[in-house]
Amino acid sequence: MRLRIRLVRVCIAVVLACATMALGTQGPPALASPDPPQGRALGDVIRVVCGPLPHVSDGERCESGIGAELARRACQNAGLSCLFEQFPWPRAQKEIETGQADILIGPYFTSDRARWMVFSSDYFYVDQITLFRLKMPDGMVPPPPGRIGVPLGWAVMDGLASRIGAQVEPVRNVDIAFNLLVSGRLDGVVAHARAVARFLQTRPSLRFEPYGPPLSEQRSYMGYGSAFAASPARGAFETAYAALLGSPFYAELLARHRPMEGMVTEVAARAHQFVPSDP
Repeated sequence: MRLRIRLVRVCIAVVLACATMALGTQGPPALASPDPPQGRALGDVIRVVCGPLPHVSDGERCESGIGAELARRACQNAGLSCLFEQFPWPRAQKEIETGQADILIGPYFTSDRARWMVFSSDYFYVDQITLFRLKMPDGMVPPPPGRIGVPLGWAVMDGLASRIGAQVEPVRNVDIAFNLLVSGRLDGVVAHARAVARFLQTRPSLRFEPYGPPLSEQRSYMGYGSAFAASPARGAFETAYAALLGSPFYAELLARHRPMEGMVTEVAARAHQFVPSDP
C-alpha cells in the first residue's frame, strides 16, 4: 500500500515538473510594444503609391508623369528599392494614413492631411486652380458665372462663392462636373489644366477656356507616412529628390508634360502658366 502511494506521488511530481517545464518555455503572453513602429531601413523595399493624376502620376505602376518620374529617379539615385502602385486617389491617401505605404506622390498640403502625413520639404508642381467655361464661338458674349461646379475633396480656396459671385455646387468628381458643363447644367467648373486636358483628349470637338485669372495656386508635394518619415530611408530619398529639382532632368519633365496648348513652362515657378491673351 505504501509502495502504491509512493508511486502515485512520484507520478504527480513528474507530471508537475513536465508542466512547469512546458510553461517555462512558453513564457508570459506577449505585450504590445510601447515603442512607435520603426521606419524603413536603407535596405528595405519602399512602397510608393499614387493616384491617377494626369501629367503627375499616370499608369498602373506610376510609370509616367512629373511626380512619378521624379520619385522613380530619386529612388534610383538614393539606392533605394521602391515598389510603385496606383490606386484611386482616396485609397492611395488611405494607404499612407494606415501605414501600409511609405510615399504618396503629389498631394496638396492641407492641415487635415498634415495630421497623418509628413510633407516633403519642397514641392515639385504648382496647379493653377481656375474657373473654366465652354469656349464661345466668335462674336458670342459668354454668359456670366451662375452655377459653378467644384469637385468634392479639392483644395480650392476659402470664400469661393463670394469671390466669383456665383452659386457653388459640389460635384462628386471633376469628370462629372465637366459633363454637366457640356450639357448646360453648369455654367463653369473649378479645376486645373491637367484635368481639362485629360477630359478633352477623347472629345476633340469641345473647347474649354479660363474665365478670369486663376482663383488660387496649390502645390504638389511628396507625402510620407509617419514611420517612413522618421527613417534613414526618408533622408536618402529627400536628398536625392531635392537635388533633382535643380537638375536638367526636372526641366525636361516640365517641358514634356505640358498639359495643353496655350501654356508655357515656368521652371522657376515649377508650373505651367497660361499665355496671356491679346486684348
